[in-house]
Amino acid sequence: MERIQIRHTIPPIYDENSELLILGSFPSVKSRASAFFYGHPRNRFWQVLAEIYGETLPKSVDEKKAMLLREHIALWDVIASCSIVGSDDSSIRDVAVNDLRPILETSGLKRIYVNGKTAHRLYQQFMEPELGIPAVMLPSTSPANAAWKTEALVRSWCRIRFPFGESVTVTVDRPLGSRHPQWPDMLYPVNYGYVEGVRGGDGGRQDAYILGLDKPVGSFTGKLVAVVHRLNDPEDKWVVMPEGMDCTDDEILDKLHFREHFFQTELWR
Repeated sequence: MERIQIRHTIPPIYDENSELLILGSFPSVKSRASAFFYGHPRNRFWQVLAEIYGETLPKSVDEKKAMLLREHIALWDVIASCSIVGSDDSSIRDVAVNDLRPILETSGLKRIYVNGKTAHRLYQQFMEPELGIPAVMLPSTSPANAAWKTEALVRSWCRIRFPFGESVTVTVDRPLGSRHPQWPDMLYPVNYGYVEGVRGGDGGRQDAYILGLDKPVGSFTGKLVAVVHRLNDPEDKWVVMPEGMDCTDDEILDKLHFREHFFQTELWR
């Protein structure tokens, strides 16, 4: 297959209500033929999003656009033009990137994610220095990334659902200094409770740790700074702190070691 120079012709999907942006690298041959994103039938992108948000798998372009806008997701690619051989990301050369400013200026965008290593590398190289906004890399949904099964992709991609940086209220049912109801030897060095109206991974209310307070409280409103993602348990735990306060990853993990050392975890920011 020969190398061709080609421009990106699929317009971005977004509106004024978009809160997060997902960027791919460049449309595949199948996507270019269908004139829409992730057109290869074995790309798991649409399946992963539908499972994360509890949506019916969209089939048509109109259904896909509607799901994105309904879930406040903006979608585009890093590359505006390049030379490429087929759909092979590793063959990409002569890159010019898209201008994200119209999306940033029009929408309520809070977070940027990139689909796969190539999109992440190009974003870091060409976009982040100008925009000053870091992007979170997610594992590629491409069929070429066969090592990642769909279930694992869903577990990793589900971080896009979390309202990082936004205000949340935690009702405390295990205040600082209290003991675990089942394991009385476990003393809580932080306040712990739940976020009403948000469903956790076990089907119950979303649990949350509160950091940055030195006394027990009955409820607390702060910002979501991180999520403790448990690899061997369905319950992810939110980490909430006072507005204007933050901790490093190591500091958070150290404060939560009393409980989380029983699990295999990743910290999502």
